[in-house]
Amino acid sequence: MTRTRSAIVLAVLLSLTTPLLFGQGNSEAARLRSLNTDLLRLHGQVQRATGAAQAQLRSQAAPVLEQREAVLNALIALSPADALSLAFPADLLAELAVSFPQSAARLETRGQFEGAIEYLVEDRADSSRAIRRMQLGSLAVEIHFSGSEPAGLQSRDILSVRGVRAGNRIAAANGSITSSAEAASCSPTGTQGIVAILVNFQSYTLPAAANQEMVKGILWGNANSSSQSPTDWHLDDYWQQASDGKP
Repeated sequence: MTRTRSAIVLAVLLSLTTPLLFGQGNSEAARLRSLNTDLLRLHGQVQRATGAAQAQLRSQAAPVLEQREAVLNALIALSPADALSLAFPADLLAELAVSFPQSAARLETRGQFEGAIEYLVEDRADSSRAIRRMQLGSLAVEIHFSGSEPAGLQSRDILSVRGVRAGNRIAAANGSITSSAEAASCSPTGTQGIVAILVNFQSYTLPAAANQEMVKGILWGNANSSSQSPTDWHLDDYWQQASDGKP
């Protein structure tokens, strides 16, 4: 019981001091603090209750745990540092799993996570953001660092992070690259990858005839396109001739 009281006291202190540390403008953090308080109250009541009363309290806790998981998941994306601070300690999480076994899957997980990374950059009109997805078995989770990400992080690196997972997101306190992806080789001969992007600008719109099939014909000829050209001139043929037939 002493251990339980210590864990609850620690969690309450974190809930009370976090606004002073990270500011009071984060509505998701405020919601999470409130849900933490509600859940800890129910946890204490469950420990004192028996039989039907205990079952009723567990039923009341189910929607609280569901809301809390969603709010913590959202907070990880908005403020990973707040999420790390407001997430429960590991020993209290173990106690809550015992108090609410039917909803234990809604609780966050603290620990070390490792997996292959998919690294994307999403560009917007006025900003851009990095998207880091880690593969954990069949689950793909987003990684959000409370500080700086490891230098040189790229797709296919194996990344190890310590933090908190809620749903499909992890708030990472730190991380390291345990295995780097092999650099893609490039040579003047052999199969070459080509990307063709059709873009309309505000000041210029492509003609209707400039579609995917037309671009395929320009790159690889009539044999690879439904858009037929009388001369069948195409880029692949030019490269073959310019390189003396070398692929």
